[in-house]
Amino acid sequence: MKRNDRRPDGNDAASRKKREEIYVAEFVCDVDEGYEIDEKQVLEATLDASAEPGVLGVDIDRPEVPSGRRLRVAVEFASERARRRFWDSGAGAELVDALRETVPTGALANSEMTERTRATAD
Repeated sequence: MKRNDRRPDGNDAASRKKREEIYVAEFVCDVDEGYEIDEKQVLEATLDASAEPGVLGVDIDRPEVPSGRRLRVAVEFASERARRRFWDSGAGAELVDALRETVPTGALANSEMTERTRATAD
């Protein structure tokens, strides 16, 4: 006997599960002690990124780390397709370039760009 995964509101479990995934592109760089991050440039770069189609939001974090400060910018997308479109359009590369410019030359200890999928809680 086949189980009916349809809910009373007409949504099935498979489509509900898909909506619970958020696709994330994350830029992280460590800034050596004594250097400052240009907050205005970070804000301008992330505002441009947040205006792209399929972008749900942008999260900025600047925690203290033993070597100085860390800049973490996470861009959340509605779908894998939206994330790919963000990179294919050149918006992703523009964001990375703009974020690297927020840190003075020679101050970047480490930087990386990662992509991941995160499931949201009900």
